[in-house]
Amino acid sequence: MEVIPYEGVDYSVAGIEFKGRYNDPEIENIFNEVKGVVSTGLIQGTLSLIEYNDSDLKEGEVQYFIGIILQNRVTEIPENYSVRRIQSRAILSVRLDVHPLVRPSKEEVEAKMYSLAGEQGFEIENFFLEKHFADDRMVIEGFVK
Repeated sequence: MEVIPYEGVDYSVAGIEFKGRYNDPEIENIFNEVKGVVSTGLIQGTLSLIEYNDSDLKEGEVQYFIGIILQNRVTEIPENYSVRRIQSRAILSVRLDVHPLVRPSKEEVEAKMYSLAGEQGFEIENFFLEKHFADDRMVIEGFVK
């Protein structure tokens, strides 16, 4: 697993926020709904999941923003969606091209990013973005403060 630094990004992400228990079936329902929007071409972009590592979360609680990194300017999004903008001067990125059963866990990837950031003398924001692709590839990005 290689952590690669990149220059800044400016993403607009349209999606649905979820905050609740990590095992709530609503997470999968939202993910599948957003995945359907991407696969039908209603909105062009990359299926994504932002995971917030907020210290205010209770034991077993998660906060996600499940959405689509917009590829083009969009004039209409589904009514229950909102748009978030992510800007960063630099990111750390890990590309996971192996099958989900054998790839490193997101916790391992995040730990590696935190370690590299510490070695380089900078901090990472309190959230990570996962990009999910149709062929089971995934990219995880951490954003430099």
